[in-house]
Amino acid sequence: MKIYALIPIKHNSDRVTGKNYRDFNGKPLFFWIIDTILSSAYIDKIIIDTDSDTIKELVPEFFPEFLDRIIIYDRPKHLHGGHIATNDLFINVIQSLNLDADYYFQTHTTNPLLKTSTINGAIETFIEKEKEGYESLFSVKRHHTRFYDKSGNDMNHNRFKLIPTQELDPIYEENSCMYLFTKESILKYNARIAKKAYLYEMSDIESTDIDWPEDFKLAEILHHTQL
Repeated sequence: MKIYALIPIKHNSDRVTGKNYRDFNGKPLFFWIIDTILSSAYIDKIIIDTDSDTIKELVPEFFPEFLDRIIIYDRPKHLHGGHIATNDLFINVIQSLNLDADYYFQTHTTNPLLKTSTINGAIETFIEKEKEGYESLFSVKRHHTRFYDKSGNDMNHNRFKLIPTQELDPIYEENSCMYLFTKESILKYNARIAKKAYLYEMSDIESTDIDWPEDFKLAEILHHTQL
């Protein structure tokens, strides 16, 4: 059984300038997720899909002893830019490199609090759930909170018949930390999340994702407490 990790890393970030290689507790941000993945006995290779010369130079410097497990893929120019769907990136790299893994694990550099044990748990779960017909897995956060749509309508509760929030039906948020899928499923749906996908719950802290400058500061503080 072969499992390959896919990590898309772009050079430019719209909201946090240079975040993927910016210093994060003494190392470039990308270092932490790669180091975490390398600690998993399940993952054979890491494919870094990037348009960044900085990433191409720094990754070998930080991981010289793991270059047999790391492939740096030079993203073609027609797939540069923030308007490109990430699903297109994964399909392209799988087909262009003719990858033949049984499973693909995908994450981002912006998930520095993700743990190896959580990755391993997700992989083990997906292998079992695939026997039940699940075609992919993705990680989520559970919410027991009163939600409203953009028009102010109740979504998961009745404002006139309040019950304790812990008794509300949960709503799940895709946290962008982990995705597991096969080559067959992503080509079938042109999406990393298939029609029958298993929701893998993660804690709020470990789900921390960096989208905004304040996210970067918060993640760095939380990460520092775990070092």
